[in-house]
Amino acid sequence: MPYCQACGFEIDDYTSYCPSCGAEIIQSEAKRHPPPTLQYPRLPQLVQRNYLIWFLLSMFTGIFGIIYLYLVFDDLNKLAKYPRPEEVPSPAIDTDQVIILLVVGIVLASVIPIAPFIINYIIFYKKYRKLNDYITHHPQKQTKKPIEAKKYLGLMIGRDLLILIMLAAFVLGGVLPAVMVDLALVVIIILFVLGGVSVLGIIGINIYLIIQDFRWQEALNERITIIDPTAPMKELL
Repeated sequence: MPYCQACGFEIDDYTSYCPSCGAEIIQSEAKRHPPPTLQYPRLPQLVQRNYLIWFLLSMFTGIFGIIYLYLVFDDLNKLAKYPRPEEVPSPAIDTDQVIILLVVGIVLASVIPIAPFIINYIIFYKKYRKLNDYITHHPQKQTKKPIEAKKYLGLMIGRDLLILIMLAAFVLGGVLPAVMVDLALVVIIILFVLGGVSVLGIIGINIYLIIQDFRWQEALNERITIIDPTAPMKELL
């Protein structure tokens, strides 16, 4: 069997790129020379994850969503330990920093109501940017790729703005008639229509974000199987 001259990973015949580090393979060189002495015997075990199960569990309580985030961030950190070309940015995420951000968001929620939203934006932006940059710059391409981090962030902000518009429309539509008896009926109707349209927009964006989260996990699973085709599928922990 030939070997990658960059990292010593055993490769198949006629492979163009090393599945471990992404280096280009010159078959004649790979067959002629033995693997270099530098090896990576203690690389962490990579696993695939089933997003749908975690999503269904998080519908009952948000704690499952937090656990899932921690697990996939840990998966990114394990992926970062595998050899990769220098031009490929690390997908690693500081999980301790994420935990601190979550705690800060919870503590500040009663004082600064917008704090949890900002923390949420930061965490999901990191999640999407890290994997997207890794896949984009890696010479070994794959078919699945997550949405750009900026687009995902924009959708999150847009959804939350629609929530504010919905609340304002329904509150004003219910309060103003009692305060201003002469308020035109058409204004009340407009407010409730605005609230209803906002609800539909919120539902639509949420569904789209869920689909993107599923695709993010699919992209990570594909990258993991490229590196380790035998990586098991973890349904839960």
